[in-house]
Amino acid sequence: MWPLVMTTLTKSLKALGPTSGSISGTINGQLTLETLPVELLFIIAAFLSLADQVALALVSKTGFYRFGPAVSKLKEKKEERLDFLTVLERDGVRNADILCSACVRFHPPRLSAVHGWYFQNMQGMRPCGERFDLRPWPSTFRLISPNLPSHLHFNTIAAVMRSHRHGWTVHPVHTLAASHRTHHRTGYPKLNCYVSCKIVDGRLIVKTQKLMLPCASWEDLQEARPAVLRFLQDECLLRHCCGHIWWIGHYRFVFDEKADLHPAHIWIHHRIWAARPLHPEGYDPRLAYLYRVYGCKVCYTDFALGVVDLPDTRRRLIVLTTWKDLGSGESPSDVRWASHRYHEDQQPNVRKASDLGRVCHKFEEGSIKGLFFFDPLRIHPSSIKDLT
Repeated sequence: MWPLVMTTLTKSLKALGPTSGSISGTINGQLTLETLPVELLFIIAAFLSLADQVALALVSKTGFYRFGPAVSKLKEKKEERLDFLTVLERDGVRNADILCSACVRFHPPRLSAVHGWYFQNMQGMRPCGERFDLRPWPSTFRLISPNLPSHLHFNTIAAVMRSHRHGWTVHPVHTLAASHRTHHRTGYPKLNCYVSCKIVDGRLIVKTQKLMLPCASWEDLQEARPAVLRFLQDECLLRHCCGHIWWIGHYRFVFDEKADLHPAHIWIHHRIWAARPLHPEGYDPRLAYLYRVYGCKVCYTDFALGVVDLPDTRRRLIVLTTWKDLGSGESPSDVRWASHRYHEDQQPNVRKASDLGRVCHKFEEGSIKGLFFFDPLRIHPSSIKDLT
């Protein structure tokens, strides 16, 4: 910041001509803080924020002598202190740490993990706060989302995006990948979940695939359908596509035969749960309508459902896929990040109709012209091995 200020000031003084007087003591034709008159320093300070004054005070001994009082003022004002630390963070200070806006301190992003919190009297304390002071649980609300995998805390995302912007390798994007397995208490349905991430146009996009195996073979599909419906209703982390859409709400014609279905939906429903192969290629192209990519109007989430037969088996796989744009990781106020924290009654539509499906398109780097469709065969490479 300061070299830019000094360069601009030098050009401005030269433009005024000789009547403005000359300033000696320049280095390589550029002004230094020590060469400026005291009066001019105070004029400059009048146009700077408190955070910028402190940054100027740390440039040199002269800067600290002239702007030292700003440092003491900064200690008393939390918001300005955060602004100052943000300046340091953007300049690349402490590349292994992240600036946490909840505790206004630098600390390793791993301390923000959900498993690192504990609760007492309805309050939560973060490990990074143990050496300092308690923070009420609500202070971390803007840094987390119940609609995202638990390890995708804003601070971990910010660390990856900051590392990407500076070209560092300390927090690579692949560290956000994850997987887990779960199953119904009776053994089926089985579920494998895979999380992968990609940085596109300076924003982090997270793809989550939930691969559900309803039963052991096609012959059991009809009996397995009610269990799949209950599984989607009971599993909190499974039933939500995002904070505004439920899988069984949007795709009721797939999971609930008792719903009031359109004739075309009735055919799709029976085709999915029929005890016979979908198609020699693994999926039926007549189900193309089912594979369309949809987008939530309230948050930056795209989603799709696919049905595919596992090769060389008599098993059918239901694939639930979401793509979420989490923003640039620079501020919890980023409209893309914040959209994933809202519920249906808290936020108006933030996405244009023409934008729906674009998050998927950016991640997958391809689409059918016009409507967006997702290839249900584009699943995680180890999914077949894990489910068999």
